[in-house]
Amino acid sequence: MKLNFADRRTDKNIVNKKFIISDSNDEKFKGKISLIEIEKLNENFEVIRPNGTTDLVIAKDYKIMTYFPKKEKYCMTVMFDNEWNLKQWYFDIGRSYCKYDGEIPYSEDLYLDLVVLPDGTFYALDENELKEALLNNIVSREEYDIAFSTMYKIKQMIKDDFKILYNFTMKSVELLKNRIGD
Repeated sequence: MKLNFADRRTDKNIVNKKFIISDSNDEKFKGKISLIEIEKLNENFEVIRPNGTTDLVIAKDYKIMTYFPKKEKYCMTVMFDNEWNLKQWYFDIGRSYCKYDGEIPYSEDLYLDLVVLPDGTFYALDENELKEALLNNIVSREEYDIAFSTMYKIKQMIKDDFKILYNFTMKSVELLKNRIGD
């Protein structure tokens, strides 16, 4: 099972980075928020969207902000280009609430992911990987069910009021980008 660390220590593609982490006790979000600015990487990372278009989401000077909520079984990564234009939200569904290695939070990835685009559309990834993990007894039936119920909860939040997610993200950016030196 993959571990998602706030400092991206297991990401071999990122060679150099600036990294900060902050506590949040906002009424909308309680937990840790990390911000990485990519200074050097091995290669750019592009994704193919469901409509067939290709989108660059990781490159030099791009930013990666990750939220680790105290009481939720997911972490949310937000990707920005070098001009702070929003590229996507990426929800990693986790096995449990976030854990810590010292002061650095991390989550145990349960395979299932949800991508949300700046216009509010979204799509799931890796449903087959989660099903395969269940069949191979890597995850329990309970974990499998929790992963899907967590994803549906996130989808409902987005459907109910996408502007809350967008506005909260932009508020967080303003708070942290001054600390990273942009």
